[in-house]
Amino acid sequence: MVLQLTDKERSLIKQLREKVLEVWKDEYLLSDENLYNWLHHKNFKLDRAERAIHKNIKWRQDNKIDEILQEKFGDFYDNLKYDTDGVDKEGRVVLTSYVMQVDTKEALDVYVADMVKGDRHTLYRGEFLFDLVKKAHKNSNGKVNSCVAVIDCQGLKLKPFMSKLIDLIPRAGSLAKQAEKNYPGLMEKTYVLNGTGILLLYVIYLVLVLDTLTKTMTFPNPYMSI
Repeated sequence: MVLQLTDKERSLIKQLREKVLEVWKDEYLLSDENLYNWLHHKNFKLDRAERAIHKNIKWRQDNKIDEILQEKFGDFYDNLKYDTDGVDKEGRVVLTSYVMQVDTKEALDVYVADMVKGDRHTLYRGEFLFDLVKKAHKNSNGKVNSCVAVIDCQGLKLKPFMSKLIDLIPRAGSLAKQAEKNYPGLMEKTYVLNGTGILLLYVIYLVLVLDTLTKTMTFPNPYMSI
């Protein structure tokens, strides 16, 4: 989507670019669209946006994010990948994921355990999406700058997860908050199809802990989409 900037927003983007030129060399990072996301995330407070960018640089260094896309996580995580289904009319990359492909017992043994201890694969997924949007932004001459996800939960059996929810939900919220902080504006909306009541409660929890998603997630029908 082509940005429709006010004169004030254009001025703030220019000022922010000048402040981060020493630390950011990547063409996309310095683009109007990316800098707008950082400013928007910080309510267009220039100093706050600059501080957030420097914290992001340290976070990437501490977690070796620049190397993470070369890492391998095994067959289980390959089944959790998003499929890319083009770009919607709003200029957002459309991603789909089918949870029914995941074996419940294996999820308990692998995914939940990884999430509790740190879950580096979640960092991988964030960087994967960021890299995807960067490439789409370049190929579209700046018209693509975010993505939407459609997650189909049909066939997912949640009962085996119930004993793990006390550990899982707070950790998932923490990881989601971290993703929002380091990839502002990246995931514009998430639609969960065929979700159950417990999934609805989980998403409401995420809405409560996240700032951005309170403005982007919709609940037209809790049994159809979130």
